[in-house]
Amino acid sequence: MSAHAIELPAGRARSLRVTLPDGVAAPSAEVLGALGFLLLGLDGAAAEQVLRTVARLVALEVRGEGTVRAELVAGSEPCASAEAACGAAVSVEENAFGLVDVVDEREDYGVYRLRIAPGKAIPTHEHRRMDEWEYALTGDLALQGEPFPLGEAVRWPARFPHRWENRGDGEAVVLCIDRPRFDAADEIPVDAPVLEKCPLRFRPRFDPPSP
Repeated sequence: MSAHAIELPAGRARSLRVTLPDGVAAPSAEVLGALGFLLLGLDGAAAEQVLRTVARLVALEVRGEGTVRAELVAGSEPCASAEAACGAAVSVEENAFGLVDVVDEREDYGVYRLRIAPGKAIPTHEHRRMDEWEYALTGDLALQGEPFPLGEAVRWPARFPHRWENRGDGEAVVLCIDRPRFDAADEIPVDAPVLEKCPLRFRPRFDPPSP
């Protein structure tokens, strides 16, 4: 088994341990960064819920068979855990820009992979109720009309118009956290010819332990 660990944010004396099945390669740097993104964006949610979401995302992103296990560790002992099977089906929704994978969804939050088809865009819109975090996972993405590097994230202030585009030849993926879970009525199209840069931009980290 191969394990990767990260210290939880806010100075807690705990770590997140993700264990992969034998023979499954370690996730990409972008997927590891996505774990740090989930820990930040889901801070305050119940540990068991966050671990389930982490396990489901990793199981979607790695190639192979078996079970991904996510554990919250205090000292050397796990205090909570969740598992997800590699290749397990998730709910997939069609959208004008491509497809949406529902990684995990509860009343208080939803986590989604926004799979933007080549040449497509998520039209300019804003939110007035949802707290939305987004992370560039794969592809050739542009945000607010400018190239956006993989492994970086944003958190949108309320009523802040934003737009993603896929400028590449393949699918591009944005990982999205909505709190509470996605509400179509709160995705409000807006006409904003000039789009400002998001003031809340950051690069989440997942630091595996030294060998």
